[in-house]
Amino acid sequence: MNVMVLSGNRNKRWKRHSIAVFNNNNNNDNPFTDLKPLREIGAQQSLDEECAARRSSELNKYLCILKELVNSGDGLTTSDMELLRKACMERVIACRSNSEKLFELKSTIHAINDIPISSSDALWLAQYQYILNWCYSQLRFICDPRERPRLFQNIKEKYRQMFKQLINVPDEEKLPTYLHWSQICYQYAEFVDDESLAWCAYKISNTKSVLLARSSDLSTFSRRKENATENGNRNNALETDTRKAVSRRKRYVESVDLIRENLEKTLNIRSSLYNDGFCEKIVM
Repeated sequence: MNVMVLSGNRNKRWKRHSIAVFNNNNNNDNPFTDLKPLREIGAQQSLDEECAARRSSELNKYLCILKELVNSGDGLTTSDMELLRKACMERVIACRSNSEKLFELKSTIHAINDIPISSSDALWLAQYQYILNWCYSQLRFICDPRERPRLFQNIKEKYRQMFKQLINVPDEEKLPTYLHWSQICYQYAEFVDDESLAWCAYKISNTKSVLLARSSDLSTFSRRKENATENGNRNNALETDTRKAVSRRKRYVESVDLIRENLEKTLNIRSSLYNDGFCEKIVM
């Protein structure tokens, strides 16, 4: 099983060792006592007993490691989140049947549920959202259709927590989270409610004021550059700042356009499923 391995040194700080392989034959006491049984995690009954026992044993070790990381002084770093994402994706991709894949995905989500959403760091949140969206997008197509409404509500609550973490963060840094949320809305369009749509619509409606501020910054840089040119001076720092401002504005516009596109596709699906008059029109 590909997982992160931890070892403690004398200073009781955890060392992170890229990826290592556990000995799958070690079936000692369960180190993660509150682990849900296989049937509660939701794996299909077609998983034979031997396979289920082996995967449950591996999962126990996996969750134990995550628990130690979460409880350590450092918590889960951005690198830890990236390693977790890659390890989980490798395990799911290596599955030979949908029943195994379903078990791995739900096991991963079970592990993610123990990770507190307590950071507003853009890179950390990006890695968290990558693995979250990937798992729920995969589940969307292989789980029992009756589970989909619950899955959507589960991931919606996680994004609600993330939006709360981002309240005092600059608007530009919030965009990736809103974009990832709009992707989930598109994936689960038939279960999206008005509040979920409003989160996307808010970000779109807020674009005008943000872009006006960006345009003002660009105008200021341009005037300063013109003044410097007239005086025969070349300000490399000013040119760099101007390029950065142009690049930030471009990224912002592209992200908002993607959110708008996902929202429109979500509304189109809802309209086709529930008749044209069902969804309230959102002015963009």
